[in-house]
Amino acid sequence: MPEFVLNRRQAISRLAAAAALFGMTAEAPLAPAAELPDRSLLDADADAYWARIREEQFLLPANRVFLNTGSLGVVARPVLEAVANYLHRSAELEHGGLQAEQYPRWGYEALDEERAELADFVGCSKHELAITHNATEAMSIIAGGMPLEAGAEVLLTDQEHPSGRGPWHVREARGELTTRVVALPLPPESPGQLVDVVISAIGPKTRVLSISGITSPTGLLMPVREICEAARRRGVITVVDGAHMTGQVPYRIDEMDCDYFAGSPHKWLFAPAGSGLLYVREERLEGHYRSSRRQAGTITRSAPADSRASVRTTGPLSRVSSPDCVSHGTWGMRTCTGGFTSWRSRHTGAPAASHTSRC
Repeated sequence: MPEFVLNRRQAISRLAAAAALFGMTAEAPLAPAAELPDRSLLDADADAYWARIREEQFLLPANRVFLNTGSLGVVARPVLEAVANYLHRSAELEHGGLQAEQYPRWGYEALDEERAELADFVGCSKHELAITHNATEAMSIIAGGMPLEAGAEVLLTDQEHPSGRGPWHVREARGELTTRVVALPLPPESPGQLVDVVISAIGPKTRVLSISGITSPTGLLMPVREICEAARRRGVITVVDGAHMTGQVPYRIDEMDCDYFAGSPHKWLFAPAGSGLLYVREERLEGHYRSSRRQAGTITRSAPADSRASVRTTGPLSRVSSPDCVSHGTWGMRTCTGGFTSWRSRHTGAPAASHTSRC
């Protein structure tokens, strides 16, 4: 077999070809995003204000209308800058003052500052919040790790996304629980009717109620707080699939009274692709994935014996991966949360975390 020698020119050309496979080109670096228009323009001429936002803060061509935010939001310039800068600095091993003998942060960190800011934004404690790839992964962690007795019933609505009901069906297929579906009236007469329909469907075996905050097929905004409060009075655990809530409607988790919440900031909040969030009420943290051991401040919650992974967290919750993830459009690369920090700081006036490019 002849010896294969790759010279510098060949190596560069192959790197360019590899980059092209992922949609990257060798063009000049992205120009920094312009400063936001003054708020006075919004009061004087709202159309002009939002036209400038679209033109200056996004890369989407003027002749293109994007209507698929339900899958993944368009990328804002400040977010793209944060991601690109992090990747560039990580390649140089100069990120955040790291020395050459250290390595960039690729999933081993607690993301304390980023989680604290995100927790403040969605209304919960940092220790109750984890950053995931998306709501699908968060729902998989919720369903896969919840301790339930044999024969327990999970109540779903007929408006749940496949990724919201799929993780429950995985456990149902194993004989660990049963699921039942309640049909929502379309269109509903009132929020009160939705509450009555859902709560009246709770039966003697119902242990979990899993609903969407905004339904995927119809865009119905559910009266989440009223449903969760009523379910709690009946001793039922509540799970909210909030994939379409973060960035689209104002909410606070601590006002919903739910036990679990899953979100996808990379949809309506324009966070980097692969940005999700998971909330677990504090009193349910230790019970999630029952088998656990403490080691040097790290809790490792073992997954079921037939699973291939575990949930490893530094502190109560930080970065997690799912042993029973039912993937639906999951992006393979864990992108940096600096995009969320940058975008929120610019558009709400909130101070950015000091390390806004951590991954």
